Amino acid sequence: FRLAQRISPLLPVRWQMEDENGNWVDTDWYSFGAVKNPVNVALNSGSEKRNTRVFNAIGGAELKIIDGLTLGGQYSVNY
Repeated sequence: FRLAQRISPLLPVRWQMEDENGNWVDTDWYSFGAVKNPVNVALNSGSEKRNTRVFNAIGGAELKIIDGLTLGGQYSVNY
């Protein structure tokens, strides 16, 4: 999505050229500029699989000591 926001919308997804019948057809060449073409990246960059184990938690407690006075605390973990 970042690439799609950065590339000019005026560039064609693929370059076209005229065939022997005078029709314009897509070629195998993607338009290139300073930013990679997001369609080219999506179709030709492959994939990567990652397995991760992540645990995120936030806990809190309050203790009423006397009227108008409470003691509170929070704990968070990212493992």
